[in-house]
Amino acid sequence: MGIGGQAATDFSRGRPGSAGDYLGAGIGGLTAALMIRNGRARYVGAANGSVTSLAQDALNDRALSIDRARKAAAVGAVVGSGSGLAGRIYSNSMKRAAKERLGENASLLRTWARGDKTLTTKKTREYLPNRKYTYPDQRTSRELVESKFGIAARLSRRQLEASQMLENYRVDHLLPEDIGLAISLLSSTLGIPIYKRGVNPTP
Repeated sequence: MGIGGQAATDFSRGRPGSAGDYLGAGIGGLTAALMIRNGRARYVGAANGSVTSLAQDALNDRALSIDRARKAAAVGAVVGSGSGLAGRIYSNSMKRAAKERLGENASLLRTWARGDKTLTTKKTREYLPNRKYTYPDQRTSRELVESKFGIAARLSRRQLEASQMLENYRVDHLLPEDIGLAISLLSSTLGIPIYKRGVNPTP
């Protein structure tokens, strides 16, 4: 995402960035992605801005500017916090059917990110050792997946039994906060290069 944000900004201004710009944006994006673990959208944006700025300075053989990094962190924090809040509110207000689709689509993405392959999303019976059964949302080459979205989402009795009895049963429970964090990462990744577009670094 960091590299994509840099590319979008370069395209909009009609000239390519340097290899250092792209590598620095990638480092900033990766750092921000790791910061998602702390659950604070503003920290995601701030990390994206400050690390991108410092990395691009270093990789372009410029003197490191703490002032530019501080300003980029502030921009990232504002953009990340605002967009993260909007993402949480919007996803939480979605209708039940839309929330279910969102949860299932997120599970598909997670399966891909784990290096696994979705075999089918057709819901068919999966029998448990107690001869009862459940209907997983997704079957991968390694796992059975149940997708949930929302604060109030709960596993049914059969799903709970499946999670206890089947070693390859994965439960993905996505919350509005998770959507907000993902959006804050994306928006700050796009916002930082746009901010830096108006800054003329001193070589």
